[in-house]
Amino acid sequence: ITAYVAIDTRVVSALSWLNDWQNSGVTITTSNDVTLMLYKKDVAKDDTVTLGTNSGNGNSVNYIVLAVPKEEVIKGDVNLDGKINIFDLALAKRGFLNHGFTNALTFDAADVNENGEIDIDDLKQMQDYLVSRIMSFTKEA
Repeated sequence: ITAYVAIDTRVVSALSWLNDWQNSGVTITTSNDVTLMLYKKDVAKDDTVTLGTNSGNGNSVNYIVLAVPKEEVIKGDVNLDGKINIFDLALAKRGFLNHGFTNALTFDAADVNENGEIDIDDLKQMQDYLVSRIMSFTKEA
């Protein structure tokens, strides 16, 4: 599965148990204007997932945990249509400029260097791929 945990953005930096979770680049907002950041982690059948506290400082809300069938994306296929083209680059640029994406899958597809953020390197690699300067994406070291 892919497990998600939505954490109150006011306390996320204090939660060391999130260190092995990936920031999905997606936030949700509750009806009382609390913003939660989605973190995700792929979990195998016999894995144990250990969650921690939300820091208990009284200035945060509880977190939400979700599980979905394991999600697979094609790196560079930002619109999730099964192919990489100029439309994907345009969506990646829009997400980069707007500092966010509408869902975790599009963020994951746009993060071609797999460093957990959408940056200039992702956009350059996508552009180079589309004009055949490179044949595959390179992970950030």
